[in-house]
Amino acid sequence: MVSETLRTKGLEQSITHISHKVLVFNVGLGILGFGICSVLGIDVSIRDFATGYLLGTINIFWLLRIARSGMIMEPDNAGRYVTRRYYIRLCVLTLAVLVLISRGITGPWGILAGLTGSVVSTIFVAILMAKGGTR
Repeated sequence: MVSETLRTKGLEQSITHISHKVLVFNVGLGILGFGICSVLGIDVSIRDFATGYLLGTINIFWLLRIARSGMIMEPDNAGRYVTRRYYIRLCVLTLAVLVLISRGITGPWGILAGLTGSVVSTIFVAILMAKGGTR
């Protein structure tokens, strides 16, 4: 029982560490992306890009939370839990993007660029952490 508690705490600390690295890198890259778009005069609304980037970052943290919860559950329940939460997250994200675009709040290209930027930056952090580039 003690080893299970230690394993769970170690897992939680690792996921919290990863979440912190992803957040810091996403914020930094988002600011850099805004600066580059402004300097190059790219015709993507900063508001649209920021909205997509924010949705992408929330999406990544939601996935990490699902993974964290699933890893500390009993194996019999974890599969159903993770699958169900994954589809709920996907439906909520899709609905949010649909509403934002259909109501004219954001444009499709800016929100797509923001979502892509968030995912790419998260993948980059994962590669750096796997190679031992960040501590």
